[in-house]
Amino acid sequence: GVVVSHRGVASVAGVHADRLGLGVGCRFLLVVSISFDVSMADIAMTLSSGAALVVPQPGQQAVGEELASLITEFEVTHTDLVAPMLISLPEGDFPSLRGFVVGGEALPGEMVERWSPGRTVMQVYGPTESTVVATMSDPLAPAELAPPIGRPIWNTRTYVLDAGLRPVPVGVAGELYVAGAG
Repeated sequence: GVVVSHRGVASVAGVHADRLGLGVGCRFLLVVSISFDVSMADIAMTLSSGAALVVPQPGQQAVGEELASLITEFEVTHTDLVAPMLISLPEGDFPSLRGFVVGGEALPGEMVERWSPGRTVMQVYGPTESTVVATMSDPLAPAELAPPIGRPIWNTRTYVLDAGLRPVPVGVAGELYVAGAG
């Protein structure tokens, strides 16, 4: 288990709502279990922005055809999912879907190519210890074969340091350190 304060939730929820453009009239699909740390940020950002929270029925799987059906049936505008869920989503038009955030593991470039035209697609990174998310990319473009993890979210700082805890030059390998409210 990980113990973190609730202070970081406001930054995570706020930056997601801001960057995705969540607000009144939006419909956010909660695709992760309520026991997963991401769910707290998803619920906070949706309700605090005035958007509607769409929660699947118990036992309903938010993958593949079932995910496609949820998006279509509930006219989902936004969601936050992991790369395998996105990979499972069959080809389709999904005219209501305006944006989503992908985290948990690296987003393959071919998924950016497939899903970003006409939508806001961003990749996030963060261990649970940083209150879910530490970095968020800019909206991704179809040509990005290796989407970046982005820059620190609100009230967060990141550093790439060497074994002696000294900053490394750009392009030099090191360890990622996260600091801030989360």
